[in-house]
Amino acid sequence: GNIITVDRSITPINGQVVMASVEGEFTVKRFVTKKGRIWLTPENTAFEPIDVTGREDVEIYGVVTNSINQLLRRRQP
Repeated sequence: GNIITVDRSITPINGQVVMASVEGEFTVKRFVTKKGRIWLTPENTAFEPIDVTGREDVEIYGVVTNSINQLLRRRQP
């Protein structure tokens, strides 16, 4: 997985990537506002967007400001 930096002081705006808790599970998704609704949209098209408008089981923790992606995996002995 990636290592991310999350800034909790930034209020997310349309199109930014956020870290959120949905039903107690952490996720990283794109924050999308459309026609008065709020969606958490995955980059992976195999997954469906989540409509989080008015849900009490969702908390947006902050905006992802940096991501480090590991390109080379170490071999296990």
